[in-house]
Amino acid sequence: MLFDLQVFDSDEWVVVAPVGELDLSSIPQVRQRIVQLVADGEQRVVLDLAGVDFVDSAGIGLVVMVAKRLAAHGGELRIAGPTQGVWSVFELVGLDRLWPAHESVADAIAGRTATTMVPDAERAPQ
Repeated sequence: MLFDLQVFDSDEWVVVAPVGELDLSSIPQVRQRIVQLVADGEQRVVLDLAGVDFVDSAGIGLVVMVAKRLAAHGGELRIAGPTQGVWSVFELVGLDRLWPAHESVADAIAGRTATTMVPDAERAPQ
């Protein structure tokens, strides 16, 4: 599967949007980019998972690493747009209690938290 990583500014946040599988093969690229963002002084990151169709333990480890690195620099991580399949992995390992899901990047930036995850079939096209 092809992998792409998009990074862009939105308000006072940086959005990191991987597309494809967030797994052992794609993690180094994402990690390097986020480490550089934090080194450049970015403190507010939205991890947009709308384009991620699979996450494994390496992907979960990446999320934890990003959150710790940002917290160590006074920053914050918000999770946006995970599919139900990806979010079920977060729930399985208990990360849903640490980082609530936001339905979209706009909701994450505004701080509007989804009370329940919207099934993929019911999610509005973006």
